[in-house]
Amino acid sequence: MLKAFRFRRLVVEDGKRRKKKKPLWLTPVSHGYYTVDRLSYADNSSNDDSVFVQREQQSEELEIWLFGVSNAGTGKEIVKYMQNHLFDKLPNELGIMRKCKETMRRAYVEEERTGGSAASVMVVNGEKLAIASVGDHRVVVCKDGEAHQIRDRKASTKHWSQFIFPG
Repeated sequence: MLKAFRFRRLVVEDGKRRKKKKPLWLTPVSHGYYTVDRLSYADNSSNDDSVFVQREQQSEELEIWLFGVSNAGTGKEIVKYMQNHLFDKLPNELGIMRKCKETMRRAYVEEERTGGSAASVMVVNGEKLAIASVGDHRVVVCKDGEAHQIRDRKASTKHWSQFIFPG
């Protein structure tokens, strides 16, 4: 995932620590969506990424979150596809995760036709988690206080993959 701070930003030239500031892209989302384009965690601009968070309240019992990170080039099309198609297709009924998985599959298949990219998308509905990842992005999920890497960077296949964890 993206690094929230660069070490040199935390230390002033004379060795004293600066007061830590919360990065703007960590601002809580109460409704709607929040996007940060071209967020770079390295000195060269070729490592720019886009980060996306959206919250939808389907009903009082159902709250769905969409998280995405992609390269700033073609990968952000996957996140845009998810944003434009996921929440329109989610009715207030059972089968939500099945519809999430189908929307993710279509987004990744569409992007694979147009060219290579790197993106990871995660949908959370409070009980279940659906993840899709393509390219060289790594996905790490914490379950019961233990971190699990979902996809190994060496395994570069053209098909998308999904993993569901009961919450």
